[in-house]
Amino acid sequence: MEPTFPFPKLDFVSKPSCAEIFEDWLNITKRPIPAKPPKEVKESDKDAFLLNGYSFLYEYKYSNEKAARAQVVWNEIAKMMWKPRKYVGGYGNEGLAVYYAMRDYRLENMTGFVIGSREPWIEVLALRSGASKVYTVEYRATRVLGTDRIEYMHPIDFAEKWKENVEKFDFAITFSSIEHSGLGRYGDSIDPIGDIREVQKVMCLLKKGGFFFVGLPRGADAIKYNLHRIYGRMRLSMIMAGYKWVAMYRGDSPYPQCPRREDYEVVHKLQHEIHVLRKL
Repeated sequence: MEPTFPFPKLDFVSKPSCAEIFEDWLNITKRPIPAKPPKEVKESDKDAFLLNGYSFLYEYKYSNEKAARAQVVWNEIAKMMWKPRKYVGGYGNEGLAVYYAMRDYRLENMTGFVIGSREPWIEVLALRSGASKVYTVEYRATRVLGTDRIEYMHPIDFAEKWKENVEKFDFAITFSSIEHSGLGRYGDSIDPIGDIREVQKVMCLLKKGGFFFVGLPRGADAIKYNLHRIYGRMRLSMIMAGYKWVAMYRGDSPYPQCPRREDYEVVHKLQHEIHVLRKL
């Protein structure tokens, strides 16, 4: 750990192998899942969820979205490719940060994947940034029509094929997805470090120097259980371990922003930002 502003720079004491990362993740997915997600963090799990006191429970706010599993069909991708950027969709002005990040760090002729995607707005922005192929890694079954440049994969299938995909991809993108991992909201297994595991999997699959665009809600380190985590200086530092921080974008500003200490000391607003990282 070394002091850097405003995030400490962390490194692994003992870096897990890709085999360990994927084996652990797949074993967790095999745990029995209760009919309804737990409404509170178990006392025995609090230290793991709350980083031994570096994070806190902001409030309990329960959600059960396990049932929303009917197949979706994406059949308007061709139309979305020609829409003005602000109408492509995805989180209003906050989603524009994704466009500006990929405008400045273009994906010309690159192949990558998106983690978590209810609608193909990120995939479309990646194609508009020059990507040649984008895989959507999403639990909800998705049928893609009208293009062969976007392909759906279930997360478990994707993880089981990790050996053939090691250091294969040029980029990965996630926006408002991994902060939910391991909280049970979407019928997933409870895992205090579910988000960190997702980032470690990405690291295994990216080429050296590959881009990781990661969009997360910012504030003081906290959990609004079981909805999402909020990312402050400590948990963001854990997300960035093994990567080089390149830039950060927020809202509808077309320019990269400078992180400020005060931005990571409040939790009352849910505001997303996207960090551009590169694999070391």
